[in-house]
Amino acid sequence: MTCIVAIVENNHIHLGGDTCSTANVAIEQSKGKLWRASNRMVFGSCGDTRAANVLQFGFTPPARTEGQTLDAYMYLTFAQAVRAFLKEHIHVGVRDNSEDSGVWLLVGWHGRLWQLYPNYCLTESAEPYAAIGSGGEVALGALHTLHAWATTDVTTRLTFALDAAAKFCFGVRAPYTYLSTDHPARGGEIHAETRPESPGAHAP
Repeated sequence: MTCIVAIVENNHIHLGGDTCSTANVAIEQSKGKLWRASNRMVFGSCGDTRAANVLQFGFTPPARTEGQTLDAYMYLTFAQAVRAFLKEHIHVGVRDNSEDSGVWLLVGWHGRLWQLYPNYCLTESAEPYAAIGSGGEVALGALHTLHAWATTDVTTRLTFALDAAAKFCFGVRAPYTYLSTDHPARGGEIHAETRPESPGAHAP
C-alpha cells in the first residue's frame, strides 16, 4: 500500500513517494521507497518490502553493451537481470501460472519511465508522468490535470498528486520523499529530501 509518482521534465526524472508501510495497521517507513543505481537509473517501489530492500541495497543494473538500443536493454537485459537477482535472493511465488516477485517498480532512466510488474512484464509510460501503488490511479488522474500547469514547480506537482492519493486511499500518507536527477547544487547528482504534505489542497 503506497504511492510513487514520477514526472519527466527537461529530460530529467523527478520522483516522489509516501513513507507509509501497511500490515494490520499503518506504520511509517522512515527509509522511504526511492533510490538510484550506480548508472543514474532511479527507482521507486511498492509491494513486497523484502524484495524492494534487496533490490535497493544489492542490485546493480548490468552494463549496456555497445550498440544496444535503450529499448533492447530495458526489455531484454534489464528485466531479465532483475528476475535473476530476485530469484537468487528471495522466494519468488507463483500466481495464475506466472512468477510473482511481489514488488512493482517505477524505473526512470534517460528521460523515460517504465513500470516493471511483479511478473517481470515491462511497460513504458506513453506520458511524461506515471504513478504506481494503491494510490496510483488517483495520483495519475491528478498528474494528468497538473500536466496543464507545467510552469508550476515540479516538486509541488508531485506533492499535489501524492496529496490526492493520501486523501482518498488508505495506506498512503505524508511525509513524502523526493528524488531527482536535476539538482544544480550537486552538478546533476540525485537529490533526496523529505517534506510533509502540502498545507492545503489549493489548485496551483
